[in-house]
Amino acid sequence: MVSKTDLKLILELQKNGRATYAEMASRLEISVSTAAARTERLLREKIIEIKALPNPYKIGMIANAMIAIQAEPSKMDHVCDQLVSNFNVTTVLTVFGRYDILINVSFQTWEDMHEFINQVLARIDGVLRVDPYFIKDYIKRYEGLFQKVFGNSELVKLKKDERKLIEFLVENGRINFNEISEKIGAHVSTVSRRINTLINEDIIKIVAVPNPPSFGIWSHAFIVLDAKASQVDQICENLFPFPEIVSIANLITASGIIVGIHCRNNEILYRFIKEKIAQIGDIQKTETFISAEIKKRIYGWFLDEKME
Repeated sequence: MVSKTDLKLILELQKNGRATYAEMASRLEISVSTAAARTERLLREKIIEIKALPNPYKIGMIANAMIAIQAEPSKMDHVCDQLVSNFNVTTVLTVFGRYDILINVSFQTWEDMHEFINQVLARIDGVLRVDPYFIKDYIKRYEGLFQKVFGNSELVKLKKDERKLIEFLVENGRINFNEISEKIGAHVSTVSRRINTLINEDIIKIVAVPNPPSFGIWSHAFIVLDAKASQVDQICENLFPFPEIVSIANLITASGIIVGIHCRNNEILYRFIKEKIAQIGDIQKTETFISAEIKKRIYGWFLDEKME
Protein backbone atom coordinates (compact mmCIF):
# COMPACT_ATOMS: atom_id res chain seq x y z
CA MET A 1 0.00 0.00 0.00
CA VAL A 2 1.39 3.38 -1.07
CA SER A 3 0.13 6.28 1.05
CA LYS A 4 -0.01 9.99 0.20
CA THR A 5 3.09 10.54 2.30
CA ASP A 6 4.86 7.77 0.38
CA LEU A 7 3.92 9.43 -2.91
CA LYS A 8 5.32 12.74 -1.69
CA LEU A 9 8.56 11.04 -0.66
CA ILE A 10 8.84 9.34 -4.06
CA LEU A 11 8.33 12.65 -5.86
CA GLU A 12 11.09 14.20 -3.74
CA LEU A 13 13.39 11.27 -4.49
CA GLN A 14 12.64 11.59 -8.20
CA LYS A 15 14.20 15.05 -7.96
CA ASN A 16 17.18 13.94 -5.86
CA GLY A 17 17.68 10.28 -5.07
CA ARG A 18 20.41 11.07 -2.52
CA ALA A 19 18.36 13.60 -0.54
CA THR A 20 18.95 13.08 3.18
CA TYR A 21 16.15 12.01 5.49
CA ALA A 22 16.45 15.37 7.24
CA GLU A 23 16.03 17.28 3.96
CA MET A 24 12.95 15.29 2.98
CA ALA A 25 11.48 15.55 6.47
CA SER A 26 11.86 19.33 6.42
CA ARG A 27 10.23 19.72 3.00
CA LEU A 28 7.32 17.38 3.78
CA GLU A 29 6.89 18.52 7.40
CA ILE A 30 7.28 15.02 8.84
CA SER A 31 9.75 13.62 11.35
CA VAL A 32 13.19 12.42 10.28
CA SER A 33 12.41 8.96 11.64
CA THR A 34 9.24 8.81 9.53
CA ALA A 35 11.12 9.87 6.39
CA ALA A 36 13.79 7.23 7.06
CA ALA A 37 11.39 4.38 7.87
CA ARG A 38 9.12 5.03 4.90
CA THR A 39 12.00 5.44 2.42
CA GLU A 40 13.63 2.23 3.64
CA ARG A 41 10.32 0.38 3.28
CA LEU A 42 9.83 1.69 -0.26
CA LEU A 43 13.27 0.36 -1.16
CA ARG A 44 12.99 -2.91 0.78
CA GLU A 45 9.63 -3.78 -0.81
CA LYS A 46 10.94 -2.74 -4.26
CA ILE A 47 8.24 -0.12 -4.69
CA ILE A 48 11.05 2.09 -5.98
CA GLU A 49 14.68 1.75 -6.96
CA ILE A 50 17.13 4.59 -6.55
CA LYS A 51 19.77 4.60 -9.25
CA ALA A 52 21.99 6.75 -11.41
CA LEU A 53 20.71 7.51 -14.90
CA PRO A 54 23.55 8.31 -17.33
CA ASN A 55 22.86 11.32 -19.56
CA PRO A 56 22.97 9.79 -23.07
CA TYR A 57 23.36 13.20 -24.68
CA LYS A 58 26.36 14.22 -22.57
CA ILE A 59 28.25 10.95 -23.03
CA GLY A 60 27.41 10.80 -26.73
CA MET A 61 25.29 7.65 -26.88
CA ILE A 62 24.22 8.30 -30.46
CA ALA A 63 23.95 4.68 -31.63
CA ASN A 64 20.79 3.12 -30.21
CA ALA A 65 18.82 -0.01 -31.01
CA MET A 66 16.12 -2.32 -29.75
CA ILE A 67 17.20 -5.92 -30.33
CA ALA A 68 14.85 -8.90 -30.36
CA ILE A 69 16.46 -12.21 -29.40
CA GLN A 70 15.45 -15.83 -29.79
CA ALA A 71 17.09 -18.02 -27.14
CA GLU A 72 17.18 -21.63 -26.05
CA PRO A 73 14.51 -22.03 -23.33
CA SER A 74 16.89 -23.80 -20.95
CA LYS A 75 19.47 -21.00 -21.26
CA MET A 76 17.21 -17.95 -20.98
CA ASP A 77 18.42 -17.02 -17.50
CA HIS A 78 22.06 -17.34 -18.54
CA VAL A 79 21.52 -15.11 -21.58
CA CYS A 80 19.69 -12.50 -19.49
CA ASP A 81 22.43 -12.51 -16.83
CA GLN A 82 25.07 -11.83 -19.48
CA LEU A 83 23.04 -8.93 -20.86
CA VAL A 84 22.12 -7.40 -17.48
CA SER A 85 25.80 -7.06 -16.56
CA ASN A 86 26.65 -5.10 -19.74
CA PHE A 87 26.97 -1.32 -19.20
CA ASN A 88 25.62 -0.51 -22.67
CA VAL A 89 22.46 -2.60 -22.26
CA THR A 90 19.85 -0.33 -20.68
CA THR A 91 16.80 -2.61 -20.78
CA VAL A 92 16.39 -6.40 -20.61
CA LEU A 93 12.92 -7.93 -20.86
CA THR A 94 11.67 -11.45 -21.36
CA VAL A 95 8.73 -11.31 -23.77
CA PHE A 96 5.93 -13.38 -25.24
CA GLY A 97 5.74 -14.12 -28.96
CA ARG A 98 8.18 -15.20 -31.64
CA TYR A 99 11.07 -13.73 -29.64
CA ASP A 100 12.12 -14.50 -26.09
CA ILE A 101 14.17 -11.48 -24.97
CA LEU A 102 14.06 -7.81 -25.85
CA ILE A 103 16.88 -5.40 -25.06
CA ASN A 104 17.67 -1.73 -25.56
CA VAL A 105 21.31 -0.82 -26.16
CA SER A 106 23.22 2.45 -26.50
CA PHE A 107 26.75 3.04 -27.81
CA GLN A 108 28.91 6.01 -28.70
CA THR A 109 29.52 4.76 -32.26
CA TRP A 110 27.74 2.52 -34.74
CA GLU A 111 30.98 0.53 -35.04
CA ASP A 112 30.71 -0.31 -31.32
CA MET A 113 27.06 -1.27 -31.86
CA HIS A 114 27.89 -3.68 -34.69
CA GLU A 115 30.80 -5.15 -32.73
CA PHE A 116 28.44 -5.82 -29.81
CA ILE A 117 25.92 -7.57 -32.08
CA ASN A 118 28.46 -9.62 -34.03
CA GLN A 119 31.17 -10.30 -31.44
CA VAL A 120 29.39 -10.21 -28.08
CA LEU A 121 25.70 -10.95 -28.50
CA ALA A 122 26.10 -13.64 -31.15
CA ARG A 123 28.62 -15.50 -28.95
CA ILE A 124 26.50 -15.71 -25.81
CA ASP A 125 25.71 -19.36 -25.20
CA GLY A 126 21.99 -19.91 -25.79
CA VAL A 127 21.40 -17.08 -28.28
CA LEU A 128 19.83 -18.49 -31.44
CA ARG A 129 18.92 -15.38 -33.44
CA VAL A 130 19.08 -11.60 -33.12
CA ASP A 131 17.06 -9.03 -35.05
CA PRO A 132 18.07 -5.40 -34.43
CA TYR A 133 15.82 -2.38 -34.91
CA PHE A 134 18.22 0.54 -35.35
CA ILE A 135 16.96 3.80 -33.87
CA LYS A 136 17.40 7.12 -35.64
CA ASP A 137 16.18 9.32 -32.78
CA TYR A 138 14.18 9.20 -29.56
CA ILE A 139 11.14 11.46 -29.72
CA LYS A 140 9.96 10.66 -26.19
CA ARG A 141 12.08 9.06 -23.47
CA TYR A 142 14.17 11.51 -21.47
CA GLU A 143 11.61 14.32 -20.95
CA GLY A 144 12.16 16.09 -17.63
CA LEU A 145 15.51 14.36 -17.18
CA PHE A 146 17.97 15.59 -19.79
CA GLN A 147 18.22 18.31 -22.40
CA LYS A 148 19.36 17.28 -25.86
CA VAL A 149 22.89 18.45 -26.69
CA PHE A 150 23.53 19.75 -30.20
CA GLY A 151 27.05 19.43 -31.54
CA ASN A 152 30.10 17.89 -29.87
CA SER A 153 31.24 20.80 -27.69
CA GLU A 154 29.56 19.48 -24.53
CA LEU A 155 30.22 15.76 -25.01
CA VAL A 156 32.14 14.00 -22.25
CA LYS A 157 34.47 11.04 -22.76
CA LEU A 158 34.05 8.85 -19.70
CA LYS A 159 37.21 7.56 -18.07
CA LYS A 160 37.38 3.97 -16.92
CA ASP A 161 37.11 4.91 -13.23
CA GLU A 162 34.15 7.24 -13.90
CA ARG A 163 32.35 4.46 -15.75
CA LYS A 164 32.97 2.13 -12.80
CA LEU A 165 31.51 4.69 -10.39
CA ILE A 166 28.42 5.02 -12.58
CA GLU A 167 28.00 1.23 -12.61
CA PHE A 168 27.96 1.19 -8.79
CA LEU A 169 25.41 4.02 -8.72
CA VAL A 170 23.18 2.41 -11.36
CA GLU A 171 23.01 -0.61 -9.06
CA ASN A 172 22.34 1.47 -5.93
CA GLY A 173 22.04 5.23 -6.10
CA ARG A 174 22.21 5.63 -2.31
CA ILE A 175 25.29 3.45 -1.83
CA ASN A 176 27.63 4.74 0.86
CA PHE A 177 30.72 6.38 -0.60
CA ASN A 178 32.87 4.51 1.94
CA GLU A 179 31.66 1.23 0.44
CA ILE A 180 32.65 2.34 -3.06
CA SER A 181 35.99 3.54 -1.71
CA GLU A 182 36.75 0.10 -0.29
CA LYS A 183 35.73 -1.68 -3.50
CA ILE A 184 37.82 0.41 -5.90
CA GLY A 185 40.73 1.25 -3.60
CA ALA A 186 40.34 5.04 -3.80
CA HIS A 187 40.09 7.50 -0.90
CA VAL A 188 36.53 8.34 0.05
CA SER A 189 37.14 12.06 -0.60
CA THR A 190 38.19 11.19 -4.16
CA VAL A 191 35.08 9.08 -4.66
CA SER A 192 32.86 11.86 -3.28
CA ARG A 193 34.51 14.53 -5.45
CA ARG A 194 34.23 12.48 -8.65
CA ILE A 195 30.58 11.55 -8.06
CA ASN A 196 29.67 15.15 -7.25
CA THR A 197 31.37 16.22 -10.49
CA LEU A 198 29.35 13.65 -12.46
CA ILE A 199 26.16 15.04 -10.91
CA ASN A 200 27.03 18.75 -11.16
CA GLU A 201 28.06 18.44 -14.81
CA ASP A 202 24.76 16.67 -15.57
CA ILE A 203 26.52 13.49 -16.67
CA ILE A 204 24.26 11.49 -14.35
CA LYS A 205 21.13 12.07 -12.31
CA ILE A 206 20.47 9.96 -9.22
CA VAL A 207 16.72 9.52 -8.89
CA ALA A 208 13.98 7.21 -7.68
CA VAL A 209 12.56 4.96 -10.39
CA PRO A 210 9.12 3.58 -9.39
CA ASN A 211 8.19 -0.05 -9.98
CA PRO A 212 5.02 0.14 -12.14
CA PRO A 213 3.19 -2.91 -10.65
CA SER A 214 3.35 -1.24 -7.23
CA PHE A 215 1.06 1.41 -8.72
CA GLY A 216 -1.32 -0.97 -10.47
CA ILE A 217 0.45 -0.91 -13.84
CA TRP A 218 1.04 -4.53 -14.81
CA SER A 219 1.27 -4.53 -18.61
CA HIS A 220 4.42 -3.32 -20.36
CA ALA A 221 4.93 -3.62 -24.10
CA PHE A 222 6.91 -2.35 -27.05
CA ILE A 223 5.11 -1.98 -30.36
CA VAL A 224 6.87 -1.69 -33.73
CA LEU A 225 4.75 0.32 -36.15
CA ASP A 226 5.18 0.24 -39.92
CA ALA A 227 3.67 3.50 -41.13
CA LYS A 228 3.50 5.47 -44.33
CA ALA A 229 6.86 7.28 -44.45
CA SER A 230 5.32 10.69 -45.15
CA GLN A 231 3.19 10.41 -41.98
CA VAL A 232 5.82 9.25 -39.48
CA ASP A 233 6.48 12.69 -37.97
CA GLN A 234 2.77 13.44 -37.60
CA ILE A 235 2.09 10.03 -36.07
CA CYS A 236 4.86 10.58 -33.50
CA GLU A 237 3.43 14.00 -32.67
CA ASN A 238 -0.05 12.52 -32.21
CA LEU A 239 1.25 9.71 -29.98
CA PHE A 240 3.35 11.96 -27.75
CA PRO A 241 0.60 13.28 -25.39
CA PHE A 242 -0.69 9.86 -24.30
CA PRO A 243 0.49 9.22 -20.70
CA GLU A 244 0.42 5.47 -21.37
CA ILE A 245 3.24 5.96 -23.89
CA VAL A 246 6.58 6.24 -22.13
CA SER A 247 8.86 6.18 -25.17
CA ILE A 248 8.71 6.88 -28.90
CA ALA A 249 11.57 6.28 -31.33
CA ASN A 250 12.00 6.73 -35.06
CA LEU A 251 13.78 3.86 -36.77
CA ILE A 252 16.47 4.33 -39.38
CA THR A 253 14.09 2.71 -41.84
CA ALA A 254 11.93 5.62 -42.95
CA SER A 255 8.60 4.01 -42.09
CA GLY A 256 9.44 2.51 -38.69
CA ILE A 257 8.41 3.67 -35.20
CA ILE A 258 8.89 1.94 -31.83
CA VAL A 259 6.48 2.80 -29.02
CA GLY A 260 6.90 1.80 -25.36
CA ILE A 261 3.64 1.50 -23.41
CA HIS A 262 2.57 0.95 -19.79
CA CYS A 263 -1.06 -0.02 -19.07
CA ARG A 264 -2.88 -1.41 -16.04
CA ASN A 265 -3.46 -4.81 -17.67
CA ASN A 266 -3.33 -6.59 -21.02
CA GLU A 267 -7.01 -5.97 -21.75
CA ILE A 268 -6.49 -2.21 -21.44
CA LEU A 269 -3.32 -2.53 -23.50
CA TYR A 270 -5.24 -4.31 -26.26
CA ARG A 271 -7.95 -1.64 -26.28
CA PHE A 272 -5.34 1.12 -26.31
CA ILE A 273 -3.62 -0.39 -29.35
CA LYS A 274 -6.93 -1.01 -31.14
CA GLU A 275 -8.73 2.23 -30.29
CA LYS A 276 -5.87 4.72 -30.06
CA ILE A 277 -2.73 3.64 -31.90
CA ALA A 278 -4.44 1.92 -34.82
CA GLN A 279 -6.52 5.03 -35.47
CA ILE A 280 -3.56 7.42 -35.72
CA GLY A 281 -2.32 7.97 -39.26
CA ASP A 282 -1.68 5.40 -41.96
CA ILE A 283 -0.28 2.49 -39.92
CA GLN A 284 0.05 -0.52 -42.18
CA LYS A 285 1.40 -3.15 -39.78
CA THR A 286 2.21 -3.60 -36.09
CA GLU A 287 4.18 -6.11 -34.03
CA THR A 288 3.70 -6.17 -30.26
CA PHE A 289 6.24 -7.43 -27.72
CA ILE A 290 4.50 -7.95 -24.35
CA SER A 291 6.86 -8.13 -21.40
CA ALA A 292 6.83 -11.21 -19.19
CA GLU A 293 9.54 -10.08 -16.77
CA ILE A 294 11.72 -6.99 -16.40
CA LYS A 295 15.30 -8.08 -15.79
CA LYS A 296 16.91 -4.66 -16.14
CA ARG A 297 15.55 -1.18 -16.68
CA ILE A 298 17.58 2.01 -16.35
CA TYR A 299 15.34 4.62 -17.95
CA GLY A 300 11.96 3.79 -16.49
CA TRP A 301 8.49 5.09 -15.79
CA PHE A 302 8.08 8.05 -13.43
CA LEU A 303 5.31 9.36 -11.22
CA ASP A 304 3.54 12.52 -12.24
CA GLU A 305 2.90 15.13 -9.56
CA LYS A 306 -0.80 14.85 -10.43
CA MET A 307 -0.78 11.38 -8.87
CA GLU A 308 -0.11 12.95 -5.50
